[in-house]
Parts: sequence; C-alpha cells; structure tokens
Amino acid sequence: MKFILAFALASFSAISFAQEASFEELKTMMTQKIDTRIGDLNAAKACVSAATTKEALKTCHKELKAKREAAKEAYKDKKEEWKAKRKAGKK
Repeated sequence: MKFILAFALASFSAISFAQEASFEELKTMMTQKIDTRIGDLNAAKACVSAATTKEALKTCHKELKAKREAAKEAYKDKKEEWKAKRKAGKK
C-alpha cells in the first residue's frame, strides 16, 4: 500500500515539474518507470523463490533495495533536467 501511495505521489510530482513536456512524453516516461519497477519486483520474486537460506533472502532484499535507490537517483537527475528546462523557458 505504501508503495502504491509513494508511486502515485512521485508520479504527480513528475507531472508538476514537467509542465512543458507533452502529455505523450509524460505518459511514456511513467509507463517505462512502471515497467522497470515490475521487472525489478519480478526479479526479486524469483530471487526469493530460489533462496534456501536466510542469508540468501537478505541478499535478495539488498539487491532490490540497490535497484530502487538507483532508480530514485535517475529520477532525481531527470527532475533536475526538467527544472532547468522550465527555468530556461521562463526567461
């Protein structure tokens, strides 16, 4: 539930920062982000299913966390690009 709420908030904030971007660009970006998350979750599910020890489960969790952090950083970079683009358009 928290995941869905966090995703919804992130999606709406992306829309507010990308006012100059077209609807289709936003739609494509959001779809790619969802597909990436689904892929990461499916990989984590396969990892957990294959795990035979507690240490293996911890490794699965660490891998998923690392992927989420990388995605978060990539999103921050995109957000900064949108901000710069918006500021340049206002001048």
